[in-house]
Amino acid sequence: MGGGNHLPVLRAPPARPPQAVLRYTFGMHGRRALFSILLSFFALTACRTAPPPALAPADEPAILGAAREIIAAAGFCALITIGEDGHPQARVMDPAAPDARMAVTLMTNPSSRKVAQIARDPRVTLFYFDSESLGYVTIVGRAAQILDPEEKRRRWLDRWSPHIARPEDAVLYEVVPERVEVVSVALGVTGDEGTWTPPSIDLR
Repeated sequence: MGGGNHLPVLRAPPARPPQAVLRYTFGMHGRRALFSILLSFFALTACRTAPPPALAPADEPAILGAAREIIAAAGFCALITIGEDGHPQARVMDPAAPDARMAVTLMTNPSSRKVAQIARDPRVTLFYFDSESLGYVTIVGRAAQILDPEEKRRRWLDRWSPHIARPEDAVLYEVVPERVEVVSVALGVTGDEGTWTPPSIDLR
């Protein structure tokens, strides 16, 4: 053995077996292909589920049409009156469908506290919420008692009979709308992006 300098011996890395090369190549290309497929899927899903374009505030027929659709889906509504202490008072109601003017007929017990509250201050609000579309409608107006017996019979709904048997034994109100507010992303009715103020239709 001599004392001369020895150059390091360079050894090639062990060759990968063919199966490993295939796994590596397919793994890289497979991940890229999968990523492309996922991107295409999400893009297609977004196109299918994206809400329709927002309606312009001036598009009154479409906004009122959306309001009627939400009201029909909601079924029930909350009636908000002004209580004796000045605070809003809410309760669930089973209203008739809005008529052509968006006026709504309600029925209640003559002994209900809402009768005295409305007599004191007829300003009321109806609130409808559809949990499926997450849309809501607010009707702001005044409640007027329907006193004519024939008109009460004409507006009477059979589904009210389990609560009060006859229209002459009930108090009926017509809520005359002054303003209708609607929000439904699914129907393209959305509020102001900054203030969240909903589209509003003045019906006075």
